[in-house]
Amino acid sequence: MGWTDTHFRFLCRLLSSRTLLYSEMVSIQDLLRQETRPKELRCHLDEAPVVLQLGGSCPQGFADAVGMLRSAGELDGYCAINLNCGCPSPRVATEGVGGFGARMMHDPQLVLRSSEEISRAANGLPVSVKCRLGTDEVGGYEALRTFVRTVSQGSVRHFVVHARDCVLEGLSPEENRKVPPLRPRWVHQLQSDFPHLSFTYNGDGEDESWEDLPAVSEVMIGRAAYNRPWMLREADEMIFGETGRRRTRREVIETYLDRSERLGYVGGGEQEYGVLGALLTLFAEERGGKVGKEERG
Repeated sequence: MGWTDTHFRFLCRLLSSRTLLYSEMVSIQDLLRQETRPKELRCHLDEAPVVLQLGGSCPQGFADAVGMLRSAGELDGYCAINLNCGCPSPRVATEGVGGFGARMMHDPQLVLRSSEEISRAANGLPVSVKCRLGTDEVGGYEALRTFVRTVSQGSVRHFVVHARDCVLEGLSPEENRKVPPLRPRWVHQLQSDFPHLSFTYNGDGEDESWEDLPAVSEVMIGRAAYNRPWMLREADEMIFGETGRRRTRREVIETYLDRSERLGYVGGGEQEYGVLGALLTLFAEERGGKVGKEERG
């Protein structure tokens, strides 16, 4: 949230034409209260393919929010919708405050109903679920298996699994990305137990390289991609087997800024900060490249 906006997604698209991109997680409560305006969700065609990620815990709220977006034409640029059941933030997952994110894993039937409402309101647009292995309150492989079995009784056929538990009490969001141990084998086991479904492995490790990733059909790269976006330049060839001339950093920047000017994102103000912010990590692995990153932080 607050990072993978239209600017950063376009930067990623300049580096990889095939990588599937995700939007920021958008709260349906904010949408319905109009604290997040539909225009802020706009996905331009030059970013495609992109998945819209939503967070919430009310099936009817999902129906209303997705219906509003569809009526406004704001779903047109997205290829799928992802329901977030993995966010560890206390502002999201604390019961009585947000009550969604990773806490949704406690109620698979609620996730099933929510995903079905999203699917109906989006007129059949594919719906996936992003989750953890479990939480400190409800955990273990059998609980995870039950969650997947229950949710997949509806239209969901794709799960993105951050292969760690989520500790709802006692760990910060940053610690929840590092402290609970990774269990990639659980994702492999899910694929074996549910061969008719597809699973994406997410580890969110800063030090992961292509060679370190487990042998699964799909892999999600989170903050590592934001902190080192240049790594995506290798994806089309190493992951998708495509060959061809790669853009230089100069070409990436020139194309990126030309698009920003054409769409009216420059000229001062918050939008211009977003344009420049997405560029700060493009030189992260070069000498002196950490300067911009530290200023952004």
